[in-house]
Amino acid sequence: MKLTKIASMVMTSATVLSTVAAATPAIIQAKTQEGNAKMNGGKALPDTNHSTVGIGFSQDQDAKPDPNKHHDDDGVGYLRLQYVPAVLDFGSHTKFNPAAPIFTAAGTNLNNTTNDTNKGYAGADNQTPKLTTANPYLRGVNGKTWVTVVDKQNSRTDTDDKNNKITGDWQLSVKADGPLTTGSGASAKTITGAKLAFNNTAAGHTANVFGLTQNVADKGYTSNDDSIIDAITTKNLTVNLAADSTAVQVGTTVSVTSSGGAYVFAWDPSDIQLALPTDANIAAGTYTTSLTWTLSTGIK
Repeated sequence: MKLTKIASMVMTSATVLSTVAAATPAIIQAKTQEGNAKMNGGKALPDTNHSTVGIGFSQDQDAKPDPNKHHDDDGVGYLRLQYVPAVLDFGSHTKFNPAAPIFTAAGTNLNNTTNDTNKGYAGADNQTPKLTTANPYLRGVNGKTWVTVVDKQNSRTDTDDKNNKITGDWQLSVKADGPLTTGSGASAKTITGAKLAFNNTAAGHTANVFGLTQNVADKGYTSNDDSIIDAITTKNLTVNLAADSTAVQVGTTVSVTSSGGAYVFAWDPSDIQLALPTDANIAAGTYTTSLTWTLSTGIK
């Protein structure tokens, strides 16, 4: 009798363990290998692009923005950094007032708008871009300054152990390439200790990639669900404008088998804020630096 009970208990335990194992979903991971252009449709990851950050104080209004390394979308890659703003424009101002050290990408001196001379840092109009879209799934990012990641990993034709047809598992980050400066010559003036904040990060997702990007490379691509937002955002992030700037994560995604598309991270221009150190001695001039945005997977 005792042996029968023991055998019964063993069989019951085995059944429970088997049931638990069957109920546990398999762990999935999206994979696109960095450094492998062939397996990413012609573009090796990490994928990078750049934005100019500019502000002016009592400068020649004919000053022109310095060219940077920003490039337009080439449409290449199952996973690509499709769009970043070419310019984040903090406007032109009469002088620096330590009592009001914050400036917005709308071209205004926060709490000191009488100090504003032009919305553009090189004079004239503000150059900070804002998204215009009628897509209802992107209503939360419409009218904001944006960055777009296109994830079409589920359309990959060739796979191997480091590249599959699952979407997600990528990271978007941003860092500064140096401090704000008027140039690179001996007479150049530099602002050290400035910080750039991106506050109240919003996110959106659409399966209608071509409708957003207008790139022919995205024509015909469809995802299963427009409304799924798999992106995980950093709500508020700060970038140190310095040569040793550390990359800060903007957003990431989990692995999903059926929801590729375009992922948009966005901010109201007034929520992109440049804070200058209150003890800075800022001379007249046009000050610029650049940001590097990076899309990566970490798969080597």
